[in-house]
Amino acid sequence: MTCPQTTVLYSAGNEEYQNRTDIVDIVIADGVTKIGYGTFRNCSNLKSVTIPDSVTVIWYSAFQGCSKLESMIIPNSVKYIHESAFKDCISLKSVTISDSVNVIWNSAFQGCSKLESVIIPNSVKVIGRSAFLGCASLKSVIIPDSVTEIDSYAFRKCSSLTSVDLPVSVTVIERSAFSGCTSLRSVNLSDSLTKIGRYAFSSCKNLKDITYKGKTYSCENIDELYNAINN
Repeated sequence: MTCPQTTVLYSAGNEEYQNRTDIVDIVIADGVTKIGYGTFRNCSNLKSVTIPDSVTVIWYSAFQGCSKLESMIIPNSVKYIHESAFKDCISLKSVTISDSVNVIWNSAFQGCSKLESVIIPNSVKVIGRSAFLGCASLKSVIIPDSVTEIDSYAFRKCSSLTSVDLPVSVTVIERSAFSGCTSLRSVNLSDSLTKIGRYAFSSCKNLKDITYKGKTYSCENIDELYNAINN
């Protein structure tokens, strides 16, 4: 179905689309610039969405709880993916993020338990709080050298993630950013890192090697690492 332009563009929390079970495919009309707050939230049978190049903003919870949505291509026109935009899309396996996005906002992909890989474009500067929390199938993530901050809980409980390489641009890793990543075995930290939050790598039971400024740390001497960076 093609959603009327006025409905998609102006429907902040429009009840006509939220919680509907009869919608399987959505083609958003050319000329629409915003997908509004909660517009398609909990459309539990939604499987595919076509977003035109006119869309610049995907607002809060726009597709939250669309439990059968399997893939998403976000066009280069999109600059903002707001909080919880795709939260709890439990069938989402792949996502292509626009080269224009600067921030992946809080909880944007939280709970997408089948998401296996994500390529973060060079435009992104901040990975927000809980952005990928609970993405239990996420095996790899490529963090580009545009990213400067990884916020709290960003990759918490990504239990299939095995390794992380952080570029020199990353200066801040906040609290519990990678906690509960039980398959994580190695991490290479940038020498330019100036802050690492407590519990950043807590409950990473298989993490053996954390490399920072040529020195290798483990979970056993993680406090020494925190002191080396934060002081």
